[in-house]
Amino acid sequence: MLLRLYFPAMRIPPLALFLLIGAACAKPAPNWASASHIERSTRGDTTIVRTTGVGAWGPMQDAVEERRGRSGGTVAEFGRIGSGAVLPSGAVAVFDGAATDGPTLKLFDANGSFVKTIGRTGEGPGEYRSVPFAFGSSDGTIILWDYANRRIDRYTADGGILPAIPFQSPAGGAGAFVQPGLKGSVYVLTVIPQPRMKTVRFNELVGYVHFDTTGRVLDTILSPHLWFTVDPATDYEPNEYWTVLSDGRVLGMRTDHLGFLLKPLQSTGLLLRAEVVAEPPRFDPVERRELQAFEDYWDSGAGREGDEPHPRPIVPEIKPNFTRFHIDIDGRIWLRRNVRSVSSPPHTPIPGPRNKPPPPMLTFADPVVWSAFDPDGTYLGDIRFPLGTRVLGFTRDIAWGVVKDQDDQESLVKFKMPPVR
Repeated sequence: MLLRLYFPAMRIPPLALFLLIGAACAKPAPNWASASHIERSTRGDTTIVRTTGVGAWGPMQDAVEERRGRSGGTVAEFGRIGSGAVLPSGAVAVFDGAATDGPTLKLFDANGSFVKTIGRTGEGPGEYRSVPFAFGSSDGTIILWDYANRRIDRYTADGGILPAIPFQSPAGGAGAFVQPGLKGSVYVLTVIPQPRMKTVRFNELVGYVHFDTTGRVLDTILSPHLWFTVDPATDYEPNEYWTVLSDGRVLGMRTDHLGFLLKPLQSTGLLLRAEVVAEPPRFDPVERRELQAFEDYWDSGAGREGDEPHPRPIVPEIKPNFTRFHIDIDGRIWLRRNVRSVSSPPHTPIPGPRNKPPPPMLTFADPVVWSAFDPDGTYLGDIRFPLGTRVLGFTRDIAWGVVKDQDDQESLVKFKMPPVR
């Protein structure tokens, strides 16, 4: 009767009318673009992409565990998982630096099932020494930065041996050790002597040498001086990183900015500056006091050997915006973002030395949050992983990481992330 009063001239079947009213009352799908403001502008030789609000993926989302690496039907046992090479198929090769049969590279498929062990310790073809760093390329090649053998070891996606690429002077600490290039080439971070050098800054001592698949040098990329000021005296001061993308463009980052600078291939092109407008995270006052006590412990000599002069670390009120970076095989730029810490069981990040007082305990932990960007400066959003996760790499909507259980046993875990656009 009520419907007839409101719609006296309409002859609509009851079911159709019910569906019509339901559609009208349904909430529209969220449009995160409206919650995010992107401003593009040009200033001098720089294109600026400035984002306020959430990214294209919407508010921060949680990575969901899908699989754990398995070997022979049981959870794979690792001595110490080092780096990992994530492949386009979703498979991953991880380096176990303390396996029962010595340091080994282990291959797992996209479902987390163990496939095979690749290579072995040694100096021959396909072998490696020490604990190399593993990387994956967009064509599925597995790359090892084998600094002990002073070469780049390469394998196919199923573990087949490819010719190695030798290099002269290994280096590290200023960026990613290896970046896969186009057409099977690689960029290798090495020490590059420069004549008439007037400074001794470490960033100016290293650069990337670009090799093709035969080991022929294609190019040399020195420190770009994009964003650099001075070397930080402590870990709490702004730090700078730089690396190269697969096409040779140079990427520069500062830890007090949530964003990056990208240098074009041509000298006449515009720099790209991407930044997210956000309040910098702050240390909890209690956390700050605990960290300062921990730093004072090591500075006092209780936690170090010798009397090497060094500046006393002072824990500031504000955290760096990010602490690490990663370039995935899809070209996305990931920054390990700092957010407000959370309470955790008492722990020490570094064991104290023997025969000396134990270091102070810490009761806070940093949430594991990674921010993603497209190379065009588009801010995609933030992904949160379970506390304590060490992320190895990303591809499409997949991330592989390492998680420890209560017995300190490491597991290889596959996570699901928001789908790519």
